[in-house]
Amino acid sequence: MELIPVEREELNAWRRGFTPQAEIWNGRMAMLGLTAGLLMVVLINVIRSLPSA
Repeated sequence: MELIPVEREELNAWRRGFTPQAEIWNGRMAMLGLTAGLLMVVLINVIRSLPSA
């Protein structure tokens, strides 16, 4: 598979389909979702471990 060089302006341009820009945004959103999910798990465990009043 040959890699095609992509210009910097093209990476953030909105286009339809499987484009390099779409894959970058997909990765960003996946990392954001993963971080939010892990943060929720940690917060829930911390809240459950607090002594009840």
